[in-house]
Amino acid sequence: MKCWIEKECVKPNKCDENCVMFRSLSMCIRHSCLPEELKYDSTIIARTADLTNYRRLNEIKTNIVEFVEGGNSLVIYSIFCGNGKTVWASKLLIEYVCCIGDGNYMDTRVLFINVVDLLMQVRMNREYDTDRAEVKNIITQINKADLVVWDEIGVKQLTEYEVMFLYSLINKRINNKQANIYTSNTTLRVAQANLSDRLYSRIYNLSEKIEFVSDDYRGKKVN
Repeated sequence: MKCWIEKECVKPNKCDENCVMFRSLSMCIRHSCLPEELKYDSTIIARTADLTNYRRLNEIKTNIVEFVEGGNSLVIYSIFCGNGKTVWASKLLIEYVCCIGDGNYMDTRVLFINVVDLLMQVRMNREYDTDRAEVKNIITQINKADLVVWDEIGVKQLTEYEVMFLYSLINKRINNKQANIYTSNTTLRVAQANLSDRLYSRIYNLSEKIEFVSDDYRGKKVN
């Protein structure tokens, strides 16, 4: 059985699925909508070109509770895909879950949102007048979560409606001092063009920005 806190567990030889802490962590991560492949803290082998970035992200990870409680925001971006942006965002999300320990997991504390998928679902609701309960539920969770990871932000040209939809959600979180982590596979210029000046300003100008410069290492041996 895999557990997120097995290294820190006070009863490592008695770990099972009936452990209260394990069940609490599982519930929180299940509610987060984190993809299955990202649910466990993946090891990242540092690329020389991004060592400084990894060190900074490790600092944020070490102080993730302060990061979240301070309502901070972070953008991890790169023109290359497959170089660890989403994995790092997930590591930070999971670390926060582990740090809040025996907190209240009945509500959504953390949330992983693929922005492209969310906007596609919103568009389907509008065009075909389908049941909007799921989107409303996601919006409620976004408004409540301590930390939201917005994956693939700014990778497509947004319509005016999509800009306003995202702006209302993100602006509300920023004003309420709720933490956000964004990932993007675009340059700053392209992101600004895709998001509009107004939304870009709220995201990028109010966030710490970390740019990964190493290329795609999926399926490669990393040195």
